[in-house]
Amino acid sequence: MDDFWMDDFWMDDFWMDDFWMDDFWLDDFWMDDFWMDDFWLDDFWMDDFWLDDFWMDDFWMDDFWMDDFWLDDFWMDDFWLDDFWMDDFWMDDFWMNDFWMDDFWMDDFWLDDFWMDDFWMDDFWMDDFWLDDFWMDDFWMDDFWLDDFWMDDFWMYDFWMDDFWLDDFWLDDFWMDDFWMDDFWMYDFWMDDFWLDDFWLDDFWMDDLWMDDFWLDDFWLDDFWLDDFWMDDFWLDDFWLDDFWMDDFWMDDFWMDDFWMDDFWMDDFWMDDFWMDDFWLDDFWMDDFWMDDFWMDDFWMDDFWMDDFWLDDFWLDDFWLDDFWMDDFWLDDFWLDDFWLDDFWMDDFWLDDFWLDDFWMDDFWMDDFWMDDFWMDDFWMDDFWLDDFWMYDFWLDDFWLDDFWMDDFWMDDFWLDDFWMDDFWMDDFWMDDFWLDDFWLDDFWMDDFWMDDFWMDDFWLDDFWMDDFWMYDFWLDDFWLDDVEVILRRKQNSV
Repeated sequence: MDDFWMDDFWMDDFWMDDFWMDDFWLDDFWMDDFWMDDFWLDDFWMDDFWLDDFWMDDFWMDDFWMDDFWLDDFWMDDFWLDDFWMDDFWMDDFWMNDFWMDDFWMDDFWLDDFWMDDFWMDDFWMDDFWLDDFWMDDFWMDDFWLDDFWMDDFWMYDFWMDDFWLDDFWLDDFWMDDFWMDDFWMYDFWMDDFWLDDFWLDDFWMDDLWMDDFWLDDFWLDDFWLDDFWMDDFWLDDFWLDDFWMDDFWMDDFWMDDFWMDDFWMDDFWMDDFWMDDFWLDDFWMDDFWMDDFWMDDFWMDDFWMDDFWLDDFWLDDFWLDDFWMDDFWLDDFWLDDFWLDDFWMDDFWLDDFWLDDFWMDDFWMDDFWMDDFWMDDFWMDDFWLDDFWMYDFWLDDFWLDDFWMDDFWMDDFWLDDFWMDDFWMDDFWMDDFWLDDFWLDDFWMDDFWMDDFWMDDFWLDDFWMDDFWMYDFWLDDFWLDDVEVILRRKQNSV
């Protein structure tokens, strides 16, 4: 058929057991409005479907019921539809080998509930997808299987969904040039397992993301590639993830205005390499962060910029990282109530410049800190506030720092069992005032200490306790200190 033209189609109910067709060819399909109450079909079988252009103003249907849909290949150039309205969509299984479409255009999509058991497709190809608004109450699917997904550009203004439920998602490769969305709204997202080999995306743009709860058992991804990520605000109440596995993460630039999250829960995070050029975030807000184990081979970042970081409690059992590389770290204010970490392991830490205005923390707890080499050009901080610092063992082979600048350092109590360091190298140390109530250290071990100049206005310390101090060589060019006051308090008298 060359062309099909119809103004309006009205039908109450359509019932059919089985539909069989080898090939369907149509150049153009035109229809103004399609109205149907209920559509029932047991099985649909077709080898190939070919259609050049599809045009429709409005599609209205109450309920769609189908047991199984089988189609080998679907080919269409352009699909145009103004509005799609449906109450409920029910299908047991959907099978298709290949889906090819040049452009998809739709103004509004409305659907109350979508139910499907299994979706199977080999390859999905589309040039451009345009949709103004997407509205759906609930989405339910058991398994989604797709080999390759290819799309040039995705454009959507607003996405609204109440609940999304999916047992397993399997996809070999995802390729997309640009993703654009204004606002994303979802109440709850539930998924058992997400499997993806490679994800490629040039640019991601979104204004606001709103979600109540995100639940995912396991996330598996081999490689993630993204050039630029842009988002205004991210809002999420609770994020739950059992295990996250990723081989390599590559991103050029990340831009976000505000990030808000109540609670983050994750069992294990595994990543081989993380690469990012620049990270920009205005404000980060989180109530609680919980993670069992964090494993990463290498972390690379050029510049990190953040205005304010707020976190109530941070809990992490073990942190493992081979190498950390960063050019510049900029942060205005850092607020953290409690930090808990069992073991921290890192081979090498490299950072050119660290800038922080104010650091506030109530309590810091760590069992063991292990690091091979620490390298930093300049460290700048205005004020450091910490109530209590607790650590069992601190191990560091070499510490290298060109210049250290800090206005005021305030701490109530410092507790450390053993401090081990091979060599400490610093050019200049500058500090206005140092305030510490009590300092407790069992053993201090250091091979060599090298410093060019030490400058400090005032040093205040109530009590100093140390069992043993061991050092081979101490080198210092100049030492400048205005005032020293040490008060030793005993139970009966004071000296």
